[in-house]
This record gives sequence, structure tokens and C-alpha cells, in this order.
Amino acid sequence: MTGLARQAADDLRAQGFKITATSTSKTFAESVTVGYSSPYPQVARTVSAAFPGAILVKDDSAGKVIQVTLGSGSPYVIAVPNRIGSSPLPEHTATVASAPSPSVTIRARTADNNICVR
Repeated sequence: MTGLARQAADDLRAQGFKITATSTSKTFAESVTVGYSSPYPQVARTVSAAFPGAILVKDDSAGKVIQVTLGSGSPYVIAVPNRIGSSPLPEHTATVASAPSPSVTIRARTADNNICVR
């Protein structure tokens, strides 16, 4: 998801948000979550406005950082009202996976077969 994280970070940066880091997780969520600590619910709401349907998650270990986690079905970043940046957001298109190979890639075995023998 590195590409999605980088793309979202660039889109947020274009709107005036300060991005400190991006990373890729080994686990994948289904939606967008915006994590925040107790003193920053308003900031979290502002960030979440850029992601339609984002879920706010209170996490006091977040400190001063607002953490956005993008899931596999995450929407593209949208323009936030009253944003600082004036650059237009880029148009994004979904990438289509390549067609599957016509050759067999999985060899099936019946339950009667010995799994230790090829």
C-alpha cells in the first residue's frame, strides 16, 4: 500500500497538512481510520473530512500525531473546506490488475494423496 499512502500524503500536503511520515503495514484494514489522542479531536475531525466515511479512533498513545490508516477500499483524498493549500488535487484513476495467466499455477491433490510426495 506504499503507493496509496504516498498518494494520500501528497494530496494532504497539497492542502496544507504537515505530513511527518508514511509507512506500510503488514495487516490491511477495510476502511480509513483516523487515530488521535484526547487533546486533538478537532484536528482529527479536520483530517477525517478529507476521507469520506473515515472512522475516528481515540488513542491516547498517539500523542500530538494524527495517524491515518488506509484500508484496501479507502477513498481518494477529497478537498477539505477552508484548506490552506491552493493547488488543485490530482485526478486519480484506479489501477486494474493484469489478466490472470492462462497456465495452471496451483496443483490440487485429493485427500487420499500423501502430502509429502510430489
